[in-house]
Amino acid sequence: MTSSSQYSQKDSSQDFIVIKKLNSSNAKVYLIYSYSKKEFMAMKLFDYHNDKPSITYENEARFCGLVHPNIISYHSIHVRQKCSKSGILSYCSMITMELAPYGTLLEACQSKAIFKDLTLVRTYFHQIISALEYLHSHDIYHLDLKPENILIGSDFKLKIADFDSAYMSTDNFILSRGTKNYRAPELRKRSPTEYKKADIYSAGIILFLLVTGFLPYIEDKPIKGYDLEALLWEQDSSLFWDAQKSIHKNFPELDNDLKDLLIQMLKYNTIERASLADIKFSAWYKGKIYSETQLIEKVSPKLTLMTF
Repeated sequence: MTSSSQYSQKDSSQDFIVIKKLNSSNAKVYLIYSYSKKEFMAMKLFDYHNDKPSITYENEARFCGLVHPNIISYHSIHVRQKCSKSGILSYCSMITMELAPYGTLLEACQSKAIFKDLTLVRTYFHQIISALEYLHSHDIYHLDLKPENILIGSDFKLKIADFDSAYMSTDNFILSRGTKNYRAPELRKRSPTEYKKADIYSAGIILFLLVTGFLPYIEDKPIKGYDLEALLWEQDSSLFWDAQKSIHKNFPELDNDLKDLLIQMLKYNTIERASLADIKFSAWYKGKIYSETQLIEKVSPKLTLMTF
């Protein structure tokens, strides 16, 4: 095997080889093979800044001890490693983690592999809520939930990843305003007070995408004359749903229980916004989900395994 990336690892104490880059975003994630563990892994690479580890590396490294079936498992952290990028020797930090060989939830959405099966959507939504329950019970808040940051593991379960913007209750400030169109309005203004409610808002956006194939709105951009953000936060939610049907001719019919849950999760006011307990108590959430065996049977034909 040979590396197809511009990154090469220079520390002989490490026993892996880089196979290829896995993404095209700012965060550099590579597929690697570990000789000692005899398995493929993912490696996230962080450049040094002013001869110091990046703040995003230092932030994410704090969360490498998290253990939950719906959170990515971390293998090791390396604060200072020699590396060469395009032939230039420098230093970097790296985190190795479990490989999620079925890609991201975004890719599954784009291939329409999920949202036509509402039981599958509910099953995956349960997994997201379970992971958030675990994080929030440890006073940890992701603050950048989006389909790109949710991976599909070898067991076909969802794995929340990318904690470089995550926040702990003892922190003095937040590192990020989240991602456009997925972030809560208070995070967008960099003034969150209930961090768990910010994660719940983003989970509501993801649920909306999973059940419809569309985002509920585009920030600060009317669509076909409709200000969907304003309509979403109106007292009368029927105006929002009518606008969606007018904009999207193939907008699906959603039952009232699901609509109610979405509206409650996407409330502008954090006091009015649903809590995790409210979500779990909702009628739609209590509906049928797939067992682990059924999940594999339903999902495995729809997803494409990463090629090595």
